[in-house]
Amino acid sequence: MIKGGVTFTGSIVAFLKLAGKMASRPLMLPGRHLINGSLHGLNVAAMGGFLAAAPAVPAVAAGYLGLNTLLSFIKGYTLTAAVGGADMRTFSQFLPAGMCSDVEDLR
Repeated sequence: MIKGGVTFTGSIVAFLKLAGKMASRPLMLPGRHLINGSLHGLNVAAMGGFLAAAPAVPAVAAGYLGLNTLLSFIKGYTLTAAVGGADMRTFSQFLPAGMCSDVEDLR
């Protein structure tokens, strides 16, 4: 779930930067490492909540899954927006590789 959300949003940001529809300069958020680490920790906690609630209360589990998806999308934006214009072409080569490995995991 995490990898798919990050890859999806990251690919959109990469496309927008390469197409010139978004500023190519890197978005340098203050405390970005703390933000990304916290997002990952919240992702792990939300997945734990999903696994705990899934058998007994499916509606609550769906809420945890939705939260996990939203956090993954935010993390994809914060990770990809921090990459500058010249490095975006190289970085964007890794995004589809992440999605392909998700497909390979399903086999």
